[in-house]
Amino acid sequence: MVVAEELQFAPNRQDTITNPRFIAEVLSPSTANYDRVQKFEAYRTLSSFQEYLLIEQSRTFIEHFSKQDGDRWTYSFYENRDRTVCLHHLPVELALKEIYHKVGFDETTA
Repeated sequence: MVVAEELQFAPNRQDTITNPRFIAEVLSPSTANYDRVQKFEAYRTLSSFQEYLLIEQSRTFIEHFSKQDGDRWTYSFYENRDRTVCLHHLPVELALKEIYHKVGFDETTA
């Protein structure tokens, strides 16, 4: 998670930040659908939220959602370790070969 300003928390909570600009999630089989649908839905209600990465752990696959004008979101995906994810709202480039460095996949699921 990246927050561009001072952290803001939900009322009476110190574990729920309400002003993220960017969030990355490493997906697990048990929570992948929840992260893609319900979590993303909730994150989109935060006015500061602008980019979301979903990172598969069982194969090289990253989904990138980026907020455009108003409430429009663009979608990109990356499967090749030679690619780089360029964030639109932060001066950051993430090389897939670095994200997946030393990650081995079970050949039956990759």
